Amino acid sequence: MNTPEELDERRGATSASNAEPDRLCGGRHLAQRGLPHKGGPDAARGDKVHEALKTRNPAALSIEEWALYDDCVNIEGKLVDQFFGEHLGKCKVFREERFWARVQDNRTGQVFEHSGKPDVVYRFSTRAMVIEYKTGFNEVAEAPTNPQLRDQVVLTKGFFAGVEEIAVAVIQPPITLDPTPAIYDVEAVKR
Repeated sequence: MNTPEELDERRGATSASNAEPDRLCGGRHLAQRGLPHKGGPDAARGDKVHEALKTRNPAALSIEEWALYDDCVNIEGKLVDQFFGEHLGKCKVFREERFWARVQDNRTGQVFEHSGKPDVVYRFSTRAMVIEYKTGFNEVAEAPTNPQLRDQVVLTKGFFAGVEEIAVAVIQPPITLDPTPAIYDVEAVKR
């Protein structure tokens, strides 16, 4: 479910972060529109760690949260270094920026909007890397089959002209400290 701030930010449109549950239930998005988000302590912890990762300032975190933050930062560093190598220092970094797509239904002419806000995107030349942090203990789909990341690949390709290769990864330290990224070329993005 979405908070009022998220609904405003998303303009009532579908979002990559809900790709999997929306796919499983076609009416979910409309049925939950306007309902408040009911997160528990795990969600609150995740929100705190995500905010620290966005700002790169862990000062407000508990010791446990700080350890999770450090794991995320270290794993992220390894992944982007492997993907960009010597060009890492030339990358532009986009943290929690919302990307949009507009799709027109060929039958009705109606235009639909869809967005995604990756936790972080690195971009250099024709390459980009999309990373999502997951701080909980519920295992999520890995990069190659993760619907949220697939959506974010397409949105990233649309946002950055000239990108020909996009790597994606889920960083979820409670599950693994060594995630495997998936790499999409132009043909994979089209599919």
